[in-house]
Amino acid sequence: MKSEQSPEVSDSTTFRNHVLMEIFDALPYYVMLLDSDHRVLACNQALANMARMDREKVVGAYCPKLVHDVDNPIPECPLKKSAATGQLIENEVFFPEYNAWIRVMIYPTRMRTLEGRRIFIHLSRDITEEKRNQEERNRLEEENVHFQKVEAVGKLAAGIAHDFNNLLLVIQGYVELMINEIGSGRPKLEDAKEILKATKQASALTRQLSASAAAITSNPRS
Repeated sequence: MKSEQSPEVSDSTTFRNHVLMEIFDALPYYVMLLDSDHRVLACNQALANMARMDREKVVGAYCPKLVHDVDNPIPECPLKKSAATGQLIENEVFFPEYNAWIRVMIYPTRMRTLEGRRIFIHLSRDITEEKRNQEERNRLEEENVHFQKVEAVGKLAAGIAHDFNNLLLVIQGYVELMINEIGSGRPKLEDAKEILKATKQASALTRQLSASAAAITSNPRS
């Protein structure tokens, strides 16, 4: 008894086409076969769903019109570049009409249409979420670098304030000795008192600076 075959796989050519479409449909990409004139030769179901068209109606469509709704290839068209160089081309393109980032890959093949036009595999995938995640990681990294710089400045300021305050204390101590030695009624006594007053004010300022620097160092994100 002969085994029965389903109509769509009844001969080798149809079987190969069936397997090819099954492979295309299993891929996590929007898939098209394009010729060098940017005409769609085949596509997977995901691409047809994205275009909101029956798969049969996508076949034969002009890719720039189908994807971008324009009458000519866009300047950054990867198929145009691949056709010119014969090399794999990979681009990341932002589609404002969809508010989405798409990674597009064009693979040139050795196959040609019956009319002699070269055939290309066009794969694309939505990477909008990846882009957003990467932008967020970049933002956090930049923010972290900024906080590290702020923390470093805070530590530097605290160190300078500490050292400067020590110098002021030394000056203050010597001025107090001078005042004691000069005695009352001497002409230089008032000058010495002004110096002492200035050193005490400067010392108070350095303590404020130290406190501010300590607050920045302990909490640079505030």
